[in-house]
Amino acid sequence: MKLWKRLLAIPIAASLVMGLLPAPTLAAYTSAHSHPICGAAHADIGDHTGACDAVAWTAWNGTDEITYDANKTAYVYLEKDATRDDYLDIEAGHTLYLCLNGKKLESSLTSSDAWQGMSQVINVSNGAQFILCDCKGSGTITHSSGAKGKGVRVGGSDTAAATFSMYGGTISGNHTDANCWGPDGAGVEIQNGTFTMYGGTISDNHAEYAGSYYGGGGVCAQTSGTFTMYGGTINNNHSATDAGGVMVWGGGAMNIDGGTIRDNTADGSGGGICTNSNEFKISGNSVIENNTAVMGGGVFYHGYSSSNMTISESARISGNTATGNGGGIYFKNEGTLTMNGGSISGNTTTGDGGGVYFGGDTFSISGNLDISGNKKAGADNNVYLPTNKYITIVGALTGSKPIGVTTEKTPDASNYVRIASGYKNDAAPEKFSYENDSTPVSATISKNGSTADLVVCKHNWNSTTWRSDSFSHWHECSICKGKGDIAAHTYDQQVKTKAYEKSSATCLSGATYYMSCVCGAKGADTFEIGDKDPDNHSGILNNDWKSNGSKHWKEYSCCGVHAEEAAHSGGTATCQNKAVCSTCHQPYGGLGSHVPASAWNKDASGHWHACQTPNCNEQLAFAAHTPGPAATEEAPQLCTECGYELAPALEHTHDWGAWISKGDGTHTRTCAKDSSHTETNACSGGIATCQNSAICAVCNTAYGAKDMTNHTGGTEVRGSVEATTTTEGYTGDTYCKGCNTKLADGKTIPKKDSGSSGGSSTGSTSGGTGSGSSGGNTTPSTSVTVPVSGEEKTIRVNSTVSSTTATIEDIDLSKLNTVIGNDVKTGVVTIDFSVLEKQIDTVKLPANVIKQIADAVKDPSNDAESLSIVLTDGTSIEFDEKALSKKTAQTNQTDITISIKRTTDSTLSALQQQAVGSQPAWDIKLTSGGKNISDMGGVITLHTPYELRSGEQSNGIVVYYVDENGNRESCETSYDPVKKLISWKTSHLSVYMIGYDENRVTPDTDTEDQSALNGSQVSKLKLPILLATGKGGNRKITISWRSYEDADGYDCYWSYCDGKRSYKKLATIKAAKDRVTSRRLANNRRYKYFVAAYKLIDGKKVYIAKSNTLHVALKDAKATNAKKVTVNQTNVRLKAGDTFVIRSRTRLENTNKKELLHAAAYRYYTSDQSVASVSKTGKIKALKSGTCVIYVVANNGVYGTIKVTVN
Repeated sequence: MKLWKRLLAIPIAASLVMGLLPAPTLAAYTSAHSHPICGAAHADIGDHTGACDAVAWTAWNGTDEITYDANKTAYVYLEKDATRDDYLDIEAGHTLYLCLNGKKLESSLTSSDAWQGMSQVINVSNGAQFILCDCKGSGTITHSSGAKGKGVRVGGSDTAAATFSMYGGTISGNHTDANCWGPDGAGVEIQNGTFTMYGGTISDNHAEYAGSYYGGGGVCAQTSGTFTMYGGTINNNHSATDAGGVMVWGGGAMNIDGGTIRDNTADGSGGGICTNSNEFKISGNSVIENNTAVMGGGVFYHGYSSSNMTISESARISGNTATGNGGGIYFKNEGTLTMNGGSISGNTTTGDGGGVYFGGDTFSISGNLDISGNKKAGADNNVYLPTNKYITIVGALTGSKPIGVTTEKTPDASNYVRIASGYKNDAAPEKFSYENDSTPVSATISKNGSTADLVVCKHNWNSTTWRSDSFSHWHECSICKGKGDIAAHTYDQQVKTKAYEKSSATCLSGATYYMSCVCGAKGADTFEIGDKDPDNHSGILNNDWKSNGSKHWKEYSCCGVHAEEAAHSGGTATCQNKAVCSTCHQPYGGLGSHVPASAWNKDASGHWHACQTPNCNEQLAFAAHTPGPAATEEAPQLCTECGYELAPALEHTHDWGAWISKGDGTHTRTCAKDSSHTETNACSGGIATCQNSAICAVCNTAYGAKDMTNHTGGTEVRGSVEATTTTEGYTGDTYCKGCNTKLADGKTIPKKDSGSSGGSSTGSTSGGTGSGSSGGNTTPSTSVTVPVSGEEKTIRVNSTVSSTTATIEDIDLSKLNTVIGNDVKTGVVTIDFSVLEKQIDTVKLPANVIKQIADAVKDPSNDAESLSIVLTDGTSIEFDEKALSKKTAQTNQTDITISIKRTTDSTLSALQQQAVGSQPAWDIKLTSGGKNISDMGGVITLHTPYELRSGEQSNGIVVYYVDENGNRESCETSYDPVKKLISWKTSHLSVYMIGYDENRVTPDTDTEDQSALNGSQVSKLKLPILLATGKGGNRKITISWRSYEDADGYDCYWSYCDGKRSYKKLATIKAAKDRVTSRRLANNRRYKYFVAAYKLIDGKKVYIAKSNTLHVALKDAKATNAKKVTVNQTNVRLKAGDTFVIRSRTRLENTNKKELLHAAAYRYYTSDQSVASVSKTGKIKALKSGTCVIYVVANNGVYGTIKVTVN
C-alpha cells in the first residue's frame, strides 16, 4: 500500500476530532479509479449516487454556492467542466471535500481585474480545511487562456491555520504576474497554513514576475507556511526568480518523504527546491531529478547556525543542472547537512560542486550512501569544499563507491588539506578520492589514538629518522605527520651498547644484550658475548648460615663460594642443652651444670631441690619427711623441714538445732557445739491466698504477702434483681467470699416481654459459682449467650452455665458459616466467655461445631487459621490447624470438654506440690467420651493475665510443664508488660506453672522505670521493630514513623556518624504525632537517628519498641538517600522448611549521586519470628503455618515489603 494512502486517515481523523465528519470506513486504495475518501470503486458509487458508507456526495456544477451541513462540512463532486468568474472561497470554520471527478474547474478571472489581485481558482481562508481528490484521475484546477492567477491559495496573514490535503487531481496551467495578490506560488501558495501532498500532480505552473520576493513555480510556503510531501508529482513548473518546483521560506517546516520533483526550472536558485527551513528532511523513496537553476540545480538550502538538512533511506537527487554552483545541492551559509543514506548522482554544474557545494558548518555522513557520477564541465566534481571545510564521518561508510572531493585550497610543499575527520575505524582513506589531482588520500591518527583525519598531502618523508610503536616503524611526513615506509619490527641487529645490555658479565657467564631492530626498537631475544667476571655474582648471597661443629659461613647461590666465614661464639651451655652460637644459632660444645632452686619441692614421698634449668627433672638433695607434732582439730601435722602436710586437722561436726523463723521471710538454725556457727535460708513452699500468707514448708511459719489474685472460700453474686415486664433487672456483682473483694460488675437485664418464658435470656443466681464454693451445694444451671466472632461477622449462641462449667448448645451451622466463611481475614475464630459475669473454667463444645471450624481452618479458600476460647478471667486457649484436625480425629465425632483450673494440693502429686510451691499453676485438660486427650498433634497457645510481683522483670517470667515426678520443662514464653499477659506454646495438655528465672533477666527489657537511661543505653535495648524513615532537606532532616500500638509517646535521638559521639535526645513527641524535624544542620556533617516508643506503666516509662538506626543525607550533601526499595517478589508462599532469597533494588532521590551507605545496604526484619525468619543476607526460612511480613529496609529507613504465607 502506498504511503499516502496509509496516511489518508490523518486529515479525516482531524475532522473527526473537530466534530465535523462522521467516521467513514477506509478501504484499501487499490487502483486509480478507487475513491480516495471512502475507498469504494467508482463503479460501485455510480457517479457518486451510490452508497459510500456514511458519506453522501452531492453533485456540484462548479459555479453555484456550495451548501454545507450543520457541521459546516460538504462533500461535493464536480459534475461537469466549469468556468468561474470569481474564486471559490472556503471560509473559516468550514471543511470542503471536493472530488474533481475527471472534470476541469477553471477561472476566467485575471489578476488585473480581480480585487487586489485575488484571482486564484480556490481560496482556503485561515481556519478552513480543503481536501482535494479525483476519482477518475483527469480532473484539473486551472485558469482560462490568458487569465492570470494562482491555482490554490491556502491561509493568509491571519495566524489561524488553514489546511490543504491533496490526494489526487492536477493543478496546472496557472500563471502569476506582478498584479497578483503575492505573485509567489503559481500552483499553490501557503501562508500561515499547512499543505500536505499525498498524490496528484502540480505541473506547468509559472511564477512570471522577476521581482517576486519568494518565487515558487509549483508551490510556495511562506510566513510559517509548511509543506509535507508523501507522494504525487511536481514537474515542469517555472519561476522567474527562485524555486522552479517548491519554495519553503520564512520559518515553515519542510519534509519530503515520497513523491517526485522533476523537470522544474528557476531563473535564480533552486531548480527543484529552494528553502531555509530550519528542519528539512528528504527521505523514503523521494526523487528530485532533472531540475535546472543558476545555484542549486536540485536543491538550494540557505542555512543558519541551528539549521539541519537530512538525506536518508532511499532518497535520490540526480540529473539536476546548475549554471552556477551546486548541480545537486547548493548548501549556503551555516547549519548542518547530514547524509546517512540515499544518493546524489549524475548532476552537473558549470561552477563548483557537481554533486554538492557545501558552505555550511558541519557535513556529517555515515551508512550506505552514494555521491558519485557528478560533473563539472565533464570532469568529476562530486563534493566541493571551500577553504577550512571538511566532511565529518559519524559512522561506518558501507557504500560501494568512493566519494570524490574537490577542495578550494590545494596541498603544497608545506601545507596539507584535510577533507574528512572521524573515528579512526570509520575514517578509511579508500572511501574517498581527491579530484583536484591524483594525490592519494591518507589518514593521520590523533594523539589520543581514537580519531583520524583524512588528508591530501605532498609528503616530505624524514628518511633519516625512524618513528615506531610496539608493533612497527615508519618514516614521518614533516607536513602532515603521516606515516610512510611502514614495516613490522624485525629483531636481527646485534648492538653492544649500554642501551641494549640486559646483564653484565658474571661469575657464570659473559655480558648479555637484547637483539634490536634497524629502527632501534629493543627485542625480547638476547645474545651473549665476552668473558666471565668472577667478582660479579649472578646469584644472591643466601642469608641462611651453613655450619659444622666449629665454624659457620654463607654461600652464593650461583657458584657456592663461601662468605663471612667465622668460628662459633656466644650462648651459654646448660645441664640440658649445649651453647647456641649467637650468629648462626646452631648448638656447639658440651653440656653445663645443674642449677638447684633454694625452695623445697615436696610430695608424699619426700622433699628435694629442683633444678631451675627448664625441662630438667633432676631431684637434687632428695630426703624423706621429718614428722612434726600430731594433728589436732586446730592444726594439721607438718614436716619440720619442708612444711608438707602429713595429716589434716581433725574435722568439726555440727549439731544443728531446729529452723527458727526470723520474721522477714527467712529462717535460721544454730550449731549446738558452737553457737557462732549458723545457717540462714529463705522461706519457701506453701501457697498464699487472698486470706492468708504462704506457710513455709521448712519452718512451718507464715511468710510473705497475701496473694490477692488467688481467691479462696468461693464466690457469690450479690445484689441481683429479677427483670420483670415493667422493670429492668440486674445480674448482680460477683464477690470473693474469702476476702470480700468484688471480682466482677454485673450487667443490666432487659425488661421481659409480656409473653416471654425466659428462653435463652441471661439469668443469674445468688449462690456461689466459683470452684471454691463450700457446703456441697450445686449451683443451678443458667442459660446465657456468648459471642462467636470473626472479622466480618459476630453471632451469639446459647450456652448453659452450671457452677463453673459452660456448655455450648448446638449452633446453627448456616450462621456459623458467616463467621468462618471466605470473608474471615483475622485468621482466628473466637468463642468468648469473658462477657459473662459468672466464673467459667470449663467449656463443653458440640462435635459438629468443632468439625466445622476445623474444616474451615483447613480450607485454603479462606484465611481462618485457628480456634480461640476465652474464659471469664481473660485466660484463653488457641488451637492451630494441626491441633484442630488431630482433635477432630481423636474425638470421633463426640463432644469435647476443655478445662483450665487453678491447681490445689489435692489435685497435685506430692512431687508436683514440691515443684510448684507457692507459684500459680493450672491443670489443663481436654476430654471426650470419658477419655483424657493430652497429645494435641499441633501447637496450642495459652494466654493468662499476670501482674509482675515486686522484684520480677518481664523477661525472667517462664512457664514450666510439671510432670508427675515434679520434673519441670520450660515452654516458649513471652510476657506483655502493657497488657499484663503471659503467653506460652505447647503441644500437649497437663499441669503448667508460672516460674521466675533470674538467669533469663537482662537489662534490655527491664520493666523498671527507664526514664533515666541515656541515648546510648536506649540504643542498645533489644525491642520490637518500629518502622521509621528519614528525609534530608536544606540543612534539615525530618524523621517520621508508623504509630505503634499502645505507645504513649516517642523519644527521638541523634548523633554524628563519626563514631565518637554518644546519642543525644532530639525531642519527646506525644503519641498523636508521627514526625519531628532536626534543623540548622551543617551540610558537611553526617547524621544518624533512631526513635523509641514508650509506655507509661504505673507511672514508669518503659520502652516497648525501637526503630533501626537511620543514616540520612542532607539535600546538598555529596551522597543521596534511597527513594524507593523494590523486591523481586511481593507475595511468597512457602512450606515449612523452605527458603527464599530476597533480591532488592533501590531507586535514589538523586540519580547523579551515590547512596549514603554507613551500614549494610539493606537490613531485614520479620513481623512474626515464629512463622518465618530472615537472615542478615536476606534469606527467608519458613518455620510454621501462618502469615507474616518481611521488611527490607534501606539506610534511611525507606523499605519494601514481602508478604510470606507458610502452609
